[in-house]
Amino acid sequence: MNQKELSSDHFYLQWILGHSLLNIITALIVVWMNDHRPLLLFNIVSFGFYLSYIRRFLIGYPLLIGYANWITIIRLLLLFILGFSINKISNISAFIGFGLVIIIDGLDGFVARKFNQQSEYGGRLDMECDALLVLYLSLVHINRGSIPFWILLPGGMRFLFGVLTYFVRSPREFTSHMFRASIAVFFFISLLLVFILPDYWSTLIVSISGSFIMLSFGLSIYAIIYNQIKKRFFHNPK
Repeated sequence: MNQKELSSDHFYLQWILGHSLLNIITALIVVWMNDHRPLLLFNIVSFGFYLSYIRRFLIGYPLLIGYANWITIIRLLLLFILGFSINKISNISAFIGFGLVIIIDGLDGFVARKFNQQSEYGGRLDMECDALLVLYLSLVHINRGSIPFWILLPGGMRFLFGVLTYFVRSPREFTSHMFRASIAVFFFISLLLVFILPDYWSTLIVSISGSFIMLSFGLSIYAIIYNQIKKRFFHNPK
């Protein structure tokens, strides 16, 4: 690994720790205040800081950071616009708007492969955009009383995992990428459907998808802890 890669990895670990911890704290403030703006304002600053830093590692990409990353930024901007206007738009409008944010999710990866612009920086940006979307929608529905409070745990699980990532460098995932992606899509859709479903069905479908999210992360955390114990106490120096 060269010095440039070491520098970017060090920055990401520092950023993801602060980003995750402050999102967890801000989420609790949002629940207490019933005001989503602090979460949105913090993330505008945090993502802006991340983007300003990674530009130096994407020299030569078109439009400064590449087409795919601009698609992710458009997703973020749409999320922020919808977030700040959530109390002024109808549930159907919110369903369509956030549905568009989810649909565009697959476009940035396609464009990155199409134009050979795949990078860890873009992948991380996309992943954290997804995490913010899930946390924000969870908070909106919890504050409206549409889903149970415990959904905040799977809704913020990515940020808890982000804190763990800082202390356990490059943690191995226990489950396959396809399994995790399928569960994530299920959770996205279930949170989206809350805008148009009655509370009973909203609670049922989100509880099922949230339980799967907890299972997926739980298995990964178990694997991390097990591997750390095995490495520390049963490592064979030979």
